[in-house]
Amino acid sequence: MDAASVELLIEGFEHPQRLWLLLLVPILLLLIARVRQRALLQLVPSLALWRRALEVQSPARLLWLRRLRQLLQVLVLSGFVVLLAGPRRSIDVVREREVVLLVDCSASTALPAEDGRPLREHVLERAEVLVRELGPQQRTGLGFVGEGLKTVLVRAQQEEVLRALTDLPRARGEVETDILVQVARLAREQAEVYFISPFAPKAEAETRLHEAGLRCIKAGAPADEAGIVSAARAGSEALRVVVAGRGRRTLTLYNAEGVAWSAEVDAVGTGVTVEVPLSPACGELLTLRLMPMDTHPSDDTAILVLPERKKLAVLVVSDRETVHIEAALAASRRVDAAASGKVSSAAAASTPMQPDLVILHGVDWSGPLPAARALLLEATLKGASLEVERQARTPADWKPTLQDEPLLHGLSLGDLALSDVPLCRVGADAEVLLATSAGPLLVRGQSHGAKFIALTLDPEGQGHNLAGLPLFPLLMKRCLSDLCPTSGLPLPVVLDVDEPLLLLPEEEPWLHGADGGNTVRVEARQDGQGFVAPGLGLWRSSRGRWISVASLRPIRDEVPLRQGAALPSIMEPMEYESLRPRWAFLLLIAVAMDWALWIVIVRRSSA
Repeated sequence: MDAASVELLIEGFEHPQRLWLLLLVPILLLLIARVRQRALLQLVPSLALWRRALEVQSPARLLWLRRLRQLLQVLVLSGFVVLLAGPRRSIDVVREREVVLLVDCSASTALPAEDGRPLREHVLERAEVLVRELGPQQRTGLGFVGEGLKTVLVRAQQEEVLRALTDLPRARGEVETDILVQVARLAREQAEVYFISPFAPKAEAETRLHEAGLRCIKAGAPADEAGIVSAARAGSEALRVVVAGRGRRTLTLYNAEGVAWSAEVDAVGTGVTVEVPLSPACGELLTLRLMPMDTHPSDDTAILVLPERKKLAVLVVSDRETVHIEAALAASRRVDAAASGKVSSAAAASTPMQPDLVILHGVDWSGPLPAARALLLEATLKGASLEVERQARTPADWKPTLQDEPLLHGLSLGDLALSDVPLCRVGADAEVLLATSAGPLLVRGQSHGAKFIALTLDPEGQGHNLAGLPLFPLLMKRCLSDLCPTSGLPLPVVLDVDEPLLLLPEEEPWLHGADGGNTVRVEARQDGQGFVAPGLGLWRSSRGRWISVASLRPIRDEVPLRQGAALPSIMEPMEYESLRPRWAFLLLIAVAMDWALWIVIVRRSSA
């Protein structure tokens, strides 16, 4: 007996495991025969007379009746076992079907497939095949997915569904997994839900769809595609970018002024590594783009942040002329001239400008600083344990303090002519960098979280020639570097959409868009590993840290569909009719025949 016969036999009974009782039928009949033989056993002195008597009472015509009765008994016992197993047969039932069909109409379906046709044509063809396979008795709900869900039909006939499929909406938007899961969960008890798309979902999304009871059907194969998998620093002047997928693409690096670098990339399989040079003038914010964009444009773009190349916005607060200060700032490569400016001390508290560095010149500043860093030129800062005393006399026992400070390396003070130098007292939260009996006094410290450097010699005064010497712009440059240091080689802050977002301890769970208008709150992940990353784009944390979110992923066709790429067969639920009443009737007839044969045998034996 082959496997098909065994499967057919199992389908013919409600409880096929009870058929094993048939093995007990011959054993039971053998036991009955042995009991009867012992009941008829008699001890006699001679067997000759009994043999003659039995030959007279048991003629040959009764022998076949007894064998026929034994056969009936076998059939009765076997029929009783079959009756316990529950015989049944399958029947054909015409019924209405409940089906929900979701069709991918996202923007990516407008792109070409491997055969050059748009992917939406493959989606339409596969949807029509599925509708025809369901049969004319179906009742189908139809929805188009892409930029949300658009419900078109509810419990419609086959011809009506086919007509609606010929009028697919314009390809737009993206498919949201949450929408598919919600539809599948709502309809799972009443209908089967199918989603037809050219793209295999990511592993996490596919697991959610499978658990919700949704069947994914792949329609068509996208043309050659490639995506950015990772971006990392390779030394101080280069990026190492990995591009995976298929086909030739152009990898381009953009900065604020346009194209900074471009090259052809032939992506093969798991990835090819490209060295992208970083010129000194490339800037802080860069965009890495793979062109032309393919069926998954979200993984063709990544925004890179190079914090060490950031230019500073400097605010000068002074009521005097600051010609030499402005000239020194203009000569610095780190100062963003367009974002910098000068205001009076009265207007400084209300300025909308958000500088990286504040230069206080000749003012007594008592309020909070508009930035976390400040450079004091002949200025006072309330609460900074720094007080300037003009026309102060040097005590007789005062000795100059000269520290080996990198900020002063290579700066010659010999050419500086001074007529009168003010001194200062500093508190415990400040550090004296340079103190001489005839030169500038530099102090570094903290004031309410703001880092400052104080130069107590007025560069615009009349008692010295500091502003006219190369010493001044060099000293300004050193102060800028000390207050706003550049990091060594930070990695570009590029976060994948599926990766956890890790915030620093002092950062709030709020992110601001790069333009400053969009603000989102990030939620904690269910696994406790950080926060859920926001949407694609560039974001700034509550502490001013840049966070770039991209769609970095391996090639998508390596993710298998759980149901496979082929169209699944539609399995009708089988209907069965019980055959127990018929078997009981036949069993009753067999018992009656056995009873009749027993009466005949008894009567003929006694005749």
